[in-house]
Amino acid sequence: MVFTLVVGLVAVLLALCAVVIGLNWLTPLAMARWLRNALRSVAGLQVKTVDVLGQPYPYLVGGVGETLVLVHGFTADKDTWGAVARHLTARYTVIAPDLPGFGDATRDPDADYSLDAQVENLRAFLQ
Repeated sequence: MVFTLVVGLVAVLLALCAVVIGLNWLTPLAMARWLRNALRSVAGLQVKTVDVLGQPYPYLVGGVGETLVLVHGFTADKDTWGAVARHLTARYTVIAPDLPGFGDATRDPDADYSLDAQVENLRAFLQ
């Protein structure tokens, strides 16, 4: 009886894994969007945008308490912090911006994306 129940449970889990793997293979972008949105939801993060130096500056915000700003690295974006933010939003107001040129932020081929320029953009965003 117990053995049959365990085998049945394993079969259901394997079938579920096969469905998820199949969906990821067939529609990888849709699955990535689903995962991104699920992580945002679990962390209680909302997407917002503010105008900074004449450009839209998208960011995630959520939580309660003292403000904690999470800045992504090179080639990343605001959603890099989705899995981490869920552990922080109970104690902190988490803000995770997309730096200019990354994620949903504007990409201008003539813009300055140097480290100094990114620092100035982030400073303007935080004000």
